[in-house]
Amino acid sequence: MEARRFKYDLAISFAGEQRALAEMFASRLDAAGYAVFYDDCERAEFWGRDLATVLQRPYAYEARYCLIVLSSEYLAKPWTEFERKHAISRFIAQRGDYVLCLKIDDVELPGFPDSIAYVTISQLGEDDRRPGSVGSPARTDGAAPLPWPRERADL
Repeated sequence: MEARRFKYDLAISFAGEQRALAEMFASRLDAAGYAVFYDDCERAEFWGRDLATVLQRPYAYEARYCLIVLSSEYLAKPWTEFERKHAISRFIAQRGDYVLCLKIDDVELPGFPDSIAYVTISQLGEDDRRPGSVGSPARTDGAAPLPWPRERADL
């Protein structure tokens, strides 16, 4: 059976208040050769298009994993709710191994099972906050794994 190919290795869903952290992950992963869906990198593609249609695809179909940077701000925004709902629908449809949740605040992700491991920002040291420092899931093309905390290395 042929492995499914994805357009992106990782889609990042975050609130604007965590843009610097999301950009840091996106830029370092991109520099390491990963295909990352990060909204600022797609602005030309978004221009003049229906965002509800354009933003559904990466979170529901086109990424191997979805990183949700979870904060109280994330839970309060309509666009992050839209992204979250599509990511969780995909998680349910494929029966897991899709959502990687990085907690910034002590909040729960609505619709996400309690039994799935979270990683908190406090669990990451300064060196670990930069992708490339710890092990994780493999890339979609079979190359080096996505950098992620060791707690998620089982994916």
